[in-house]
Amino acid sequence: MNAPAKIEWSEKRFGPETQHWLPRNSDRVLDHIPGEDGMPLLGNTLEQLRDYRGFTRRMVAKYGRVYRNNSFGGRSVALHGPEANELVMFDREKIFSSEQGWGPVLNLLFPRG
Repeated sequence: MNAPAKIEWSEKRFGPETQHWLPRNSDRVLDHIPGEDGMPLLGNTLEQLRDYRGFTRRMVAKYGRVYRNNSFGGRSVALHGPEANELVMFDREKIFSSEQGWGPVLNLLFPRG
């Protein structure tokens, strides 16, 4: 198996206060999780925007409460159900980070001068 490509953090792109962000993993690390990638480039973005609840119901019925999805420019894992909510909301082991997830997106939407 090939080693994943190393992705370097860019101070010029993201600013010095974001140096602690982890680099993005290759999309291939999610290949083992059941799900779908949708259309090239767009993924499932249009289907999610059209009918998010219907899309979610279809994915949970087909793949279960944990599935892989490709939308809004990247692959992600969706978790559904009370156990998933408890895992994410209480996060006793500090394994989730809203800053790690939203920080790069917000910097792309609202770049610094």
